[in-house]
Amino acid sequence: MSAETSLLAELVEAEQSLHRAARLSREEFEALTAPDFREIGASGHGYDREQVWRALEQERRAGEPRSVLSVEEPCSRRLGPHTYLLTYRSAQGPRRAHRASIWERTSAGWRIVHHQGTLTAD
Repeated sequence: MSAETSLLAELVEAEQSLHRAARLSREEFEALTAPDFREIGASGHGYDREQVWRALEQERRAGEPRSVLSVEEPCSRRLGPHTYLLTYRSAQGPRRAHRASIWERTSAGWRIVHHQGTLTAD
């Protein structure tokens, strides 16, 4: 496996960890997200780290886990010495989106800085 393929696999694994975030402890969630993490959801609304955590807690309490979100056609691009952009298409039931996440590698592992999802008809 080349270094580039290995890096892409690491980023996809980190991304998928967040897709399973309703099963994470707060400590695990905070380790995966930067303190100033921001998300622009597929709905177009913006969220900070605390808002995302509260939504995950509500989901967990309601006992309604999200359906599995697939990561299709992943691609990465280096933005800086320890910062990478991960783009991919996703499917979650009938819902399709283009997604982009900015990840930074820290001494503790990968941490997401920003995420955006854009719904698409295809």
